[in-house]
Amino acid sequence: MKGRATLSVRPEKINLGNQAEGITFEGRIINKNYMGGYTHYTLDVAGTELRASRRNASRDGDTIPLGATVPVGFVAGSARVLAA
Repeated sequence: MKGRATLSVRPEKINLGNQAEGITFEGRIINKNYMGGYTHYTLDVAGTELRASRRNASRDGDTIPLGATVPVGFVAGSARVLAA
């Protein structure tokens, strides 16, 4: 069966930088929002907007700057295929 579908991955299952593993590609940080224990990122990946959440290692927040191009990845078992 052929057709369109949507691939869904929860933001906390998407890894950035040196934590990227599994299915990987590059994305550019276009927005970030420090939320205490986490920083929420919006990335541009080949023209598609993607959201990722990353746990902060310190109270100063994460250190990935806006505009940075970083590796992005997730393990296949974290993805769900949704009907179009």
